[in-house]
Amino acid sequence: MLHVLGAGVVGIITAHFLAEDGHEVAILDERSGAAEGCSFGNAGLLAVGHAAPWAGPGAPVQMVRALLGLDPALKIGGLPSLSLMRWGAEFLGACNASSHRDNAGRLARLTRYSRDLTREIGERLAIDYAAQHEGTFYIFKDRRAFEVHRRLFAETGSDGGDYQPISRDEIVAREPALGRLAGEIAGGFFSSVDSSGNCRVFTRSLADRLVRDRGVGYHTETRVTGLEVTGGRVTAIV
Repeated sequence: MLHVLGAGVVGIITAHFLAEDGHEVAILDERSGAAEGCSFGNAGLLAVGHAAPWAGPGAPVQMVRALLGLDPALKIGGLPSLSLMRWGAEFLGACNASSHRDNAGRLARLTRYSRDLTREIGERLAIDYAAQHEGTFYIFKDRRAFEVHRRLFAETGSDGGDYQPISRDEIVAREPALGRLAGEIAGGFFSSVDSSGNCRVFTRSLADRLVRDRGVGYHTETRVTGLEVTGGRVTAIV
């Protein structure tokens, strides 16, 4: 018996593929049903076009700003442990243009593969989750942030043209509803490979199929408090 911890979109898709491979599977979640955590209020975007690793030439400055409390997007708290310090050293070692370019290519391939699998599940099982595959805009209101992102894009490559810079006028031409905000737009990117949909509906529908058609065990209101490890292997769930 294989156990999947968490009935969010990642856990449910994991259980789906394990069951398809012929494994006996059980899902455990402390909530009353699937997609009651992050997957409940997910933005609903399969945003794969701008996949880029955090470790890059600009990351050290961003980390310093976070430590000083100057970056609202990041917060680093508590005393660093030895393992965190080791990880941090490896992270800093990857904060160069060459490593960033190589890792961005790997991440782009991985995210596109994940997107394709998710779309295939929805279409094959006829799950109606309001899916759209027309792509998305990434709009910048800050000129400096847009230029930084555009330079980063130029370093990592266009990945076949799936993710391209786009001017304010082009954005408004493609989406006239943004015309009233034109004065606030510095520029943006268009990702032709992005999709959107209702994450909660997708997750709950797939969970129901797993229980009904695959006989997957589904244990809700079951909180996992720890793992028992023997000889370097997880042997039990607490």
